Amino acid sequence: MFDADFIANPYPTYAKLREGAPIHWFTQFGNGTWLIPTYEGVSTALQDPRLSSKRTHRLVEQYPPEQQSQLSDFRDQFAKWLVFLDPPRHSLWRRVINKCFLPAMIAAAHPRISALVNRLIDRHAAERKMDFIEDFARPLPAITMVELLGVDAAEREEVIGWTDDIANFFGNANSPIEVANAAQSALRSLIERFKHMLEVRSADPRDDLLTLLLQAWEEGDDFATLDELAAQCCALLFAGHETTRMLLGNGLLALINNPEQFALLKGNPSLIPGAVKEFARFDAPVQLNSRVVATPFEMYGRELKQGQIVTAMLGSAQRDPRAFADPDRLDVTRRGSPSLSFGKGAHYCIGAALASLEVETAFGAIIERMPNVKLATPEIKWVGNIYFRGLRSLPVEF
Repeated sequence: MFDADFIANPYPTYAKLREGAPIHWFTQFGNGTWLIPTYEGVSTALQDPRLSSKRTHRLVEQYPPEQQSQLSDFRDQFAKWLVFLDPPRHSLWRRVINKCFLPAMIAAAHPRISALVNRLIDRHAAERKMDFIEDFARPLPAITMVELLGVDAAEREEVIGWTDDIANFFGNANSPIEVANAAQSALRSLIERFKHMLEVRSADPRDDLLTLLLQAWEEGDDFATLDELAAQCCALLFAGHETTRMLLGNGLLALINNPEQFALLKGNPSLIPGAVKEFARFDAPVQLNSRVVATPFEMYGRELKQGQIVTAMLGSAQRDPRAFADPDRLDVTRRGSPSLSFGKGAHYCIGAALASLEVETAFGAIIERMPNVKLATPEIKWVGNIYFRGLRSLPVEF
């Protein structure tokens, strides 16, 4: 099922799954998983305490035992990330990290983001063409996050490259061992880099997100180690730019393919915040989100056993006609059911406000400075990743 045609356009497959049943057992995915394709089912699964986020051990179970042992450090470091924690530890870390994403901090980042957006467009203003992914959508959130975290300019490309290596593994159920080894090496490098930076900040605080995290952690009654804090920094960097890059690219492609909606947006820029939510619904960067059954229970008449994987299909849920009218149509004026793109419940994306600000600022500038943007080639290439949906490249002229 998860073949090249699915990567290019998963939505017909999602529709068949929704029409068939609200839950499906699928064997061709790791060691098997329950697929949940409906909006109601996904919304429920994301909030059900019987489903655990502690699932990093399943990332390496696809490999033979001797290779699994080689990846033990990878599994253990991943397990420290906020997204893979359950309460009460998740709650403790969430309180610490929330202190660094207050509305005032997000608002203070706006001038920096706006300046970067315009600088990226300026680089291509003379020739009036660019690869929107490589020249804009990749550097905007990546540079924003590494700047906020305080990564030195000379180290930024290396650090961003490490997150790319992790993403190559993270979204594929059957990655070659070489991809897993590269991701493990990248994660180790990121951990060491952030540990060093945190030690420096402890002696020499700066005006950056890393210092805020360190100070919030130091106020947390010693509930965690410096290694765990470094792991959270890796998680923030990864989540803070991979999915935002995809949202930017998917959003622009959606507008180009729907010129009447683009015209609406250009005629009324106040629609941009709602349009960004619609981009995230229409072609979600995060397509799948998995959990592990911690306590056996019945769902839609099927017995979910302890240890089994449940895959909430966010991309499918947001095309569910029972939740959204005419769901396969882009509508920048859409109102109704809340989007699930940033999750729901305790694991709602902690950086959602920052990501939204970046994308809203970007499309404000695109409307003003690139109003006639169009595809430079009809050939569209998607990243070969079933969890994260994004474009490899998007050559445009403007």
